[in-house]
Amino acid sequence: MNKLIYCWLLMLIFACSKSVEERSHTVVAVVNGNTVELKNGLRVQLIGIEDTPEAREYLTSTLLNKKIRFTTDRSNRYEIKSAVQDVYAYIKTVKGVSINGELLKQRLSSLNKEYLTDSLSAFQSYVTGDVTSTAAKGKDRPLIQAEIELPKKNDKAKTLEVKPLRQLVRMAEPCVFLIYAMDSEDNITGTGTGFFINEQGLAVSNHHVFKGSNNWKIKLKSGKIYPVSTVIHSDAEVDYIVFKVAINDSPFLHLSEQLPEKGEDIFVLGNPKGLESTVTRGVVSAYRSLNKRNDYIQIDAAISPGSSGSPVMNMQGEVIGIATAKLDQCESCNFAVNIQLVEKVLEAQ
Repeated sequence: MNKLIYCWLLMLIFACSKSVEERSHTVVAVVNGNTVELKNGLRVQLIGIEDTPEAREYLTSTLLNKKIRFTTDRSNRYEIKSAVQDVYAYIKTVKGVSINGELLKQRLSSLNKEYLTDSLSAFQSYVTGDVTSTAAKGKDRPLIQAEIELPKKNDKAKTLEVKPLRQLVRMAEPCVFLIYAMDSEDNITGTGTGFFINEQGLAVSNHHVFKGSNNWKIKLKSGKIYPVSTVIHSDAEVDYIVFKVAINDSPFLHLSEQLPEKGEDIFVLGNPKGLESTVTRGVVSAYRSLNKRNDYIQIDAAISPGSSGSPVMNMQGEVIGIATAKLDQCESCNFAVNIQLVEKVLEAQ
C-alpha cells in the first residue's frame, strides 16, 4: 500500500469515526524531546515543552509502546484531517498522568509558551514553584485564600517497595486523625476521619464531614487536639475537602501518582463509629465514573459511618483514595474518591 492510499484511508477513518481525541493511541516512536509518533502516523508535539535530552529520555521510558490520549488547546481548536498534519497537544497516559506537566514539574524541560493558552498559568506555576490558592467560588466552596505546599512525592524506588501491612499501619497511624464537627457551643455534632498530606498541616477529608458546621477540631492518635484553621478547597459534588490544621511538622502520607490495578490489595485506616485507628483491608473492585472519568474507586474493604475521610492506601504506603460511601444492600460495595482529583486541584492552585 503506497503512502497516498494510506493517507487517504486515514482521512476516511478520521472523518467517519469518533473524534481522534476521544480514542487512545499507541506511541510507536519518540521523535525528540517534545514530539512522539503514533501508530496511526500522526506526530504529536507536546504543548509547552522544549526539546531536551532529558525530556526525550523521559518520553522514551514513559510512553514508548504505551497507550496515550491527547487534547488540543481549548483556545486553539482545529480539525485533524490527515496523518501528515502537525498536532500540538497535551498528552496524558490512560491512567490520567499529564506528561506535559510532569516534564515541567521534574525540570526536564523549560517552558515553551508557543501554542500554550488555556494552561499557561498552571504551567508557569510548575516552573516557578508558585503554588498559591486563590479564592474558591461557588456553592459550598468557602471564599478563603491561603498559601499551600504540594504534597511531597515518594522516591521511585520506595514507591515500588511492597511492605508488610503491620509496618504500613505503624507508619500511617500518626498521620490519620479523628475529626469533630462542633456547634457554636463546642458540642460535638458529628465525627469523621482525615489525614495529613504535608508537614505544614495540610490535610484531606470528605466534604460531608464538614458540612453544616463552621467549627472543627481534630484528635491525633497521641490524644492531642488541634483546631482546623483554614479551609483551602471544598468540592461538594465529588465529596472531598482540603484544609489546614494549626500544627507544625506534622507527619504526613504520600499520594500515589498511579492508579492501582483492579484486584490490587489495599487497606483503610480510620475511625468507624468513633473506634479510633481501625484497620480494614481488601482489594480494588472496580472504577466508577459518576461526575468525572474514574472519579470513584470501588473497594471491598469495610467502612462505616465515621470512616468518611479515611485514607485508602496501597501496599506501598501511598494514598489512592478517600473513603466516602457504601452502597446499601450490596455486600462490600464501598467507594473512595480518586486521590488524583485532589492532586489535580492542588497542582492547579
